[in-house]
Amino acid sequence: MGLFMTNALPVPINENEVLDWLGGQFLGVPVSALIMMVLFALFVFISRKTAFGRSVFAVGGNATAAQLCGINVRRVRILIFTLSGLLAAVTGILLAARLGSGNAGAANGLEFDVIAAVVVGGTALSGGRGSLFGTLLGVLVITLIGNGLVLLGINSFFQQVVRGVIIVVAVLANILLTQRSSKAKR
Repeated sequence: MGLFMTNALPVPINENEVLDWLGGQFLGVPVSALIMMVLFALFVFISRKTAFGRSVFAVGGNATAAQLCGINVRRVRILIFTLSGLLAAVTGILLAARLGSGNAGAANGLEFDVIAAVVVGGTALSGGRGSLFGTLLGVLVITLIGNGLVLLGINSFFQQVVRGVIIVVAVLANILLTQRSSKAKR
């Protein structure tokens, strides 16, 4: 709908102090990076110190077992999807602030980077395992690889191929590690 209404063109944002600040820097650090660090610390606290955080990992690991333990699986899933939507909105605002315009296609392809970062960070696509710190490391690795490919002047289409290969290798490594650990437990 946004692409249709704007003819797929960016919509400039008029002068706005809040968006200018969000798109700028504070003490030499991008404000968006500071917001990411604050949110990361908040979610580490929630995941480790609250019942809700433990419920999220329980539902992600085995929803049936979580339900048998008395966790309202439906409620946890609804809250997680709501939280995901809220964080996507925050990300959209930060991206618009950085670009100085609203563009319906500005984040096309980022989902591929997100999947790559999560998988490289050690989260199993089948569910059951994962950590916030692993995901953060995955984000840093994928960002460094992406920046390196840009600095080397690699074609953007080939960059997607490289990211795809990284995902495949990470998934295969995850499968092999899972098989080895299950054999070791026997």
